[in-house]
Amino acid sequence: MTNQLIKFNDGIIDKSQTLTNLQKSLDNNPGIDVFLDVYCDNVCKNVSLLSAEIRLGNICWGWIKLHRSQNSVWLDSEIEFLQQISNQISLDITYVYMLKENAANEIKIKIAEAANRAKSQILANTSHELRTPLGAIIGILSSFESTNLTTCQKEMINIMSCASDIVLSIVNGILDVAN
Repeated sequence: MTNQLIKFNDGIIDKSQTLTNLQKSLDNNPGIDVFLDVYCDNVCKNVSLLSAEIRLGNICWGWIKLHRSQNSVWLDSEIEFLQQISNQISLDITYVYMLKENAANEIKIKIAEAANRAKSQILANTSHELRTPLGAIIGILSSFESTNLTTCQKEMINIMSCASDIVLSIVNGILDVAN
């Protein structure tokens, strides 16, 4: 079998040796594909195509594709350069996703902080609005202990005093759990 010679950059190159080097380069650059004679819809003719995947983790996000006249050989430096561009685009896209995620997390944090402030305000208002009147009721009811009352009146005062103590205990328990 005779080695084929091709014209490249105004010089003569051994095509079989170039293809061997090309295969080694492709083995070292996963996600790179080279086709020396493939039909390209963009230019409606056969071309030599160099393609690099843009990957985000384990997912193929897209491709960068370069083409030139058919049976043109791609240099190792061109393949490496396309791989570097692909890697940089992947990093940039990942960075943008991280920025979006960080912005979303900052919004969630601000919402949580606002909700916490609202909860604290509600608890403070509830504490004041419920405990203050209950304290007054309990205080007034206790002042009736030293007065002369009928048995029926003493029973009613006792029932109201017990009920007020129970309600105050429930309110205190709710507020303690909410804090």
